[in-house]
Amino acid sequence: MNTESAEKYLASVLLCQTDEPLTLLHLVGILFQIMQMIKPILISVTNAIRAVAFLLKRQVVAEIAEVIAECTAKHLSDTLSSSIVNSIVVAIAPQVAAVHSTAQNLQDMLEKSTKLYDSLEWEKVEERDDLKTAAEYIKEAVDMLYESIEDCNNSYKLLTPSLEFTQDRCDNHTSTRRV
Repeated sequence: MNTESAEKYLASVLLCQTDEPLTLLHLVGILFQIMQMIKPILISVTNAIRAVAFLLKRQVVAEIAEVIAECTAKHLSDTLSSSIVNSIVVAIAPQVAAVHSTAQNLQDMLEKSTKLYDSLEWEKVEERDDLKTAAEYIKEAVDMLYESIEDCNNSYKLLTPSLEFTQDRCDNHTSTRRV
């Protein structure tokens, strides 16, 4: 007898249902039902007990295998996880260091670029201010020149009649002296 034939026999004598899985609780219930059967133990009772024994053996083996599988999986997972993590860390450490170094270099270059930009902006502002100041000085100088030329022009206009008169007198005086 094997487990398959044992399940079929128990289903045929109505001690279990064919569509339900057999658990330890079901098997214990089947043994209880067998014990309640008539007292001269019939061959069918003996066969039922044998069938339950085979099924219990299979169930116990399955549960032991499941416990072993779970323990093995947990142990492998714990062992492999730390090993895999260590391997990954060792493998990517140089790349992480290179990325960190590059990031530091970029940060330094950004700081230098920012300082250079600020310096150029300040020089540009100073240059604009210098140009503005120079333009103001030139404007003042031109204004002063213009005023000076106007003053000269006004003086010339004021002095022209007097100069003409003086010239005429000089001319007259020279001509009278020659005669």
